[in-house]
Amino acid sequence: KDDGFFVPQNLVGKTARVQGVLHEKTLTLEETKHFVVDEGGDPSTVTKARTEYNIVATGVQVEQ
Repeated sequence: KDDGFFVPQNLVGKTARVQGVLHEKTLTLEETKHFVVDEGGDPSTVTKARTEYNIVATGVQVEQ
């Protein structure tokens, strides 16, 4: 929360346990199309809204 800590990018592919609060947000169709354009895609192919999941983590434990 509030950028209290960061997780290093070199943890990609490792197993981690995360504690926190998971938030679900359904974007509008227009927001979804906007993100598709930002990602270099074709917005005319978008037929339904995207759902995003974000976690506000209070802790992360990485398995070695």
